[in-house]
Amino acid sequence: MKSMFKIMLIVLVIASQMHISIPNAKAVSKNAASQTMAETVKVNTFAELKKALQDATVESISIEADIAFSEDIQMNWRNVSINGNADQGVIVDARQYAIRAKENYTGENRTLTVENMKALGMRAADYKFIEANRGWDVVFQGMDYNGSKLVKASNGTVSFVGQNTVKTLYENASVRHVIFKENGHYNGIAADGAKRAAFAFDGEYVGGKAVGKVSVEPSANVNIAVAPKDTEGLYYYPAFDGKVYDINVAESAALKIDASGTAIGFAARGAYYSTPTITVHKDAKLALTSRGGGEYPAVDLQEAGVINIHPEATFMVTGNSMKGVITAVGGSRITLDNPKAYDIKNKKSHSPLFYATKNTMFAIKDATVMTWTKTGGEYDREPDNAWEKNMVTTTIDGSSSKNTESTDADLEAKFQMLNYGRISGSGEASSNEKPIIYAEDKTIKVGNEFDPLEGVTAHDAEDGDLTKDIKVLRNEVNPNVPGIYEVEYSVTDSDGNTTTKTIKVTVRSNEKPVINAEDKTIEVGDKFDPKEGVTAHDAEDGDLTKDIKILKNEVNPNVSGVYEVEYAVTDSDSNTTTKTIKVTVIPKEEYLLTADEYEMFDDYITGTNSPNIKKVQLVVDGVVKNTTATTGEEYRIWAAEFITDPNQKVEIYGLDASGKVVAKKDVIIKKIETKLTANDYDFDRHDEYITGTHSRDIVKVKVFVNGRDRMTASTNNAGKGNYKIYARQYITKFTDDVVIKGLDRKGNVIAEAKVNIVKSQTELTASDFIMTLDENITGKASSDIKQVKLKVNGKIVNQIATKNGQYEIYAQGKIMSETDDVTICGYNEEGVLLKEVPVNVKYLMDGADITADPYKIGEDLITGTATGGAHKIDLVVNGKTVNHAFVKGGKYAVYALGYVKNSTDKVEVVSYSKLGFEIKRTTVMVTN
Repeated sequence: MKSMFKIMLIVLVIASQMHISIPNAKAVSKNAASQTMAETVKVNTFAELKKALQDATVESISIEADIAFSEDIQMNWRNVSINGNADQGVIVDARQYAIRAKENYTGENRTLTVENMKALGMRAADYKFIEANRGWDVVFQGMDYNGSKLVKASNGTVSFVGQNTVKTLYENASVRHVIFKENGHYNGIAADGAKRAAFAFDGEYVGGKAVGKVSVEPSANVNIAVAPKDTEGLYYYPAFDGKVYDINVAESAALKIDASGTAIGFAARGAYYSTPTITVHKDAKLALTSRGGGEYPAVDLQEAGVINIHPEATFMVTGNSMKGVITAVGGSRITLDNPKAYDIKNKKSHSPLFYATKNTMFAIKDATVMTWTKTGGEYDREPDNAWEKNMVTTTIDGSSSKNTESTDADLEAKFQMLNYGRISGSGEASSNEKPIIYAEDKTIKVGNEFDPLEGVTAHDAEDGDLTKDIKVLRNEVNPNVPGIYEVEYSVTDSDGNTTTKTIKVTVRSNEKPVINAEDKTIEVGDKFDPKEGVTAHDAEDGDLTKDIKILKNEVNPNVSGVYEVEYAVTDSDSNTTTKTIKVTVIPKEEYLLTADEYEMFDDYITGTNSPNIKKVQLVVDGVVKNTTATTGEEYRIWAAEFITDPNQKVEIYGLDASGKVVAKKDVIIKKIETKLTANDYDFDRHDEYITGTHSRDIVKVKVFVNGRDRMTASTNNAGKGNYKIYARQYITKFTDDVVIKGLDRKGNVIAEAKVNIVKSQTELTASDFIMTLDENITGKASSDIKQVKLKVNGKIVNQIATKNGQYEIYAQGKIMSETDDVTICGYNEEGVLLKEVPVNVKYLMDGADITADPYKIGEDLITGTATGGAHKIDLVVNGKTVNHAFVKGGKYAVYALGYVKNSTDKVEVVSYSKLGFEIKRTTVMVTN
């Protein structure tokens, strides 16, 4: 009962923060009744689907046959659901077109629900299948999409229910909020060939604040891959990018992100609804992988943020970068509170876990701590350090940790994050876990044999492989009758923990192939190819376009009229589909088109067009690369990434309102001069990067040291043609031969520049140290020195970072004698010794002295002078200290009456420094 109340409370809190209206019981009943009464409109053609979506009275649509879009659909503002009948083999091919929902700025959001649908989109440019930007929330249930972008709902909430698979060239979606609903399963591949995130939170600010939220509800399983084709770590974009401040993984849920560069983080926006936070609850798992090995960490907190890993949750972060695994700005906090398991590792050799991190608290509570030195790879070996369950907090600064406190004294004394390439451990929650059954939904054809245990495995954290112990509790599958069936499995571990799992098995009928061909209009005299733009697809065989046969072609392109073309295609199961289209030949109309000269690597090609040309296409070597609408009588079309060689044949095609090519124009390409420079590299300073300039035909640079290829980096053609490439660990000698090579888009070396290695004067000074007076040694350091260490008789006894070119290091008690060999050692950011200077050690200052005026018995005071840093004097009578006084202005007066009684007494005054060191002593002349 308590857990149910807790779940309801969480839902209400999330809903209130995400501005989601929770209707009351009466409203729910009323909505349910209206939905039950609403008639479902069945559609079989594109025209019928368009009509139904534009009819404001239609609330439920069922797509009964394959549909191919021929234009955008404008949809009215109201609640509406679309059933795609994917389980019956229906496919929706949106091509480059979209369902565009009418925008509404004032009313409460309406909901578009898309369920049980398999949809395709053109994987080119930033096309969207659904555009519902203002006044809309969108729900996907059982969605299978492959295209450019699934949905743009920048000012609404996008929810995923049940099993969803989304693969896109750009983002999966643009949203204000995204919710992965309870018990659902989401597989997303984003940026599959373009530099984008998985989800772009690009809506408007609310009250001047970014309010975006990611909610992974209880038992949901979310898998996201970002830029899977990028193996060099060149892509920055994380899975969730933009105006998002809250990422919440609820109980028993899993969020797994596999990214080229950064997997998760918060941008330096400074206008968030509240502190950016990542929260992982009990039995939940957050697994982040940055596989590239480039410039980016796996976790990047550019805004002060919080990562909270609750008790019994799992936190796994794997990086592969010289720039560390986690980067955070000052004020950030990472807390692992009795985690089930945690593991943070950098697969890049000799690379840190944290990098460029400022004043960030890292805490582990009630968990073991294991560490490995920075060797890279998978760290498949015993840890170098292992501490039992304890509490530890440390402050991360740069790559190092400081102010470490722990309930384990050995850990507190030895722990240093800078030294580690992996840190891992577990809390009490790591034991006695339930076993896991690995089984996925399946699809088979009618008549195939079905083995319910094929491919099904089980594993337990304590018992290992339990596959042989899996039991089939229920198997409803009839492989001879099409339908969707369920199979339920069970497995029990040695502790008596039992796990069950249910999968769906779809038995598909032997479907006919689909021919995608639309009616066409051409002008008299145009060339007509009956197969142009005609495709065929089969659910089992895939693409059958090459197998299309033309049964009838009546078209005469020289005579106006309406003609027919009939097609046929047969799949491997001998199922044949035929389709007839109409071709209309109309009188020719005059079309005008020009193209301006294009300089290599410019962003756009520009030109003019007559008003009857509605779109232009960029065609490179006969292949259409881009399409855009014209603006009145002129156009510009993106070309930078498509034109890579001045010898390519580049054309602009003009299209009329029907989409037919009505004009063509060759584009003259202007070559550019290839240039590459390299700035001097300061060897003494151990510069991190080599920098220089380049022409726009150079897209990558490589650094070669002594003929060996050591590093590759992308250039900055979007800026001023500058580059920087990491080189610090590769240039080890002043005499190294260093060359920068510039590469074009095909990877060919087209320019070289030799790097001039120079020496700069490293500066380091140290003040004299007077043992009797000084506590610290001070000095100045040039900017390449980041840390100084105090060395006494060959042993390092203290260290401190430099600040603004100066340092002050504590030395009192470290130096015991004037004869000690004392030096100050200066190190760079990588810990390399750059310079060492001696420290002049003295016991006394020059001019140290003490005098005493003659004393007559019966007088009150003994007076005199004390110099050389004297702070206090003691009165010593017959070897015993009887009184003292402080020195002011080099003079003293000490009370002696009653202490000095006889002229035969041995009376001395002794001077001391402020630190308590004896400076000098003298005898006082005593008379009667």
